[in-house]
Amino acid sequence: MFTFRKGPGDKFAAGCTTPKQSTRHERNCERSSAHRSVSLDGLPSEILLKILSYLDAMTLLCAGCVNRRFYHLANDNFIWIRIYSTAFSPKRSNWKVSSVEKTAEPMNLLSVEDKEAGYWKKEYITKQIASVKAALAQVLKPVDPYTGLPAKTKEALRVSGLGWVIILREKGGKEHIMEHVDLSINDSSVTVVWYGKNWPRLATLSALDLCGVTPVFMGRSKTTTKNGMCQCCAGHARPR
Repeated sequence: MFTFRKGPGDKFAAGCTTPKQSTRHERNCERSSAHRSVSLDGLPSEILLKILSYLDAMTLLCAGCVNRRFYHLANDNFIWIRIYSTAFSPKRSNWKVSSVEKTAEPMNLLSVEDKEAGYWKKEYITKQIASVKAALAQVLKPVDPYTGLPAKTKEALRVSGLGWVIILREKGGKEHIMEHVDLSINDSSVTVVWYGKNWPRLATLSALDLCGVTPVFMGRSKTTTKNGMCQCCAGHARPR
């Protein structure tokens, strides 16, 4: 782009822009660039996998809820075997993990590529749930000699992050998941409260399930999904 100052008797050559036209063109370019947005979903899978490999387990589970593509990417076995081995493998002073590929070697050459997608994610979650149960079992070991109940029930319930949901199923198949609003823990009982304005009509319901929901990750903040359930609790809800 060329611009010229117009002096006395000068004329602009054909195809050249005047200062006003140049300024207008620059403004249009700025506007068009301002409207451009970079979509993370538009990146190649290799780059997204590299980004996901830096996430911790809980954040990776949340990333898998973005859409179908992110769900499959977040199931990558190479990422999850690194998370699994870091969390549960025996500690060795001479073992330093510097990459996802090197992590698979000390795992007794366990197969990564031959396993179905999400295999090591399931293994990690299963192991994590078992470790939570073991930790709670230790808290519940002392027994009150007067009641015969665990002496630290209140502490165990608070540590576990136990929550309660009601699953209402309509005759047409639609489900409504209602999380508890208030929870009061006493020495020998638990009071759970639900209330709200968006409850379905009783005449339309075909089933009601009461579920206790225990987070997979103790001591971590909740991340709520579309259906109202916490992502870190997904897969660990039990009907009561």
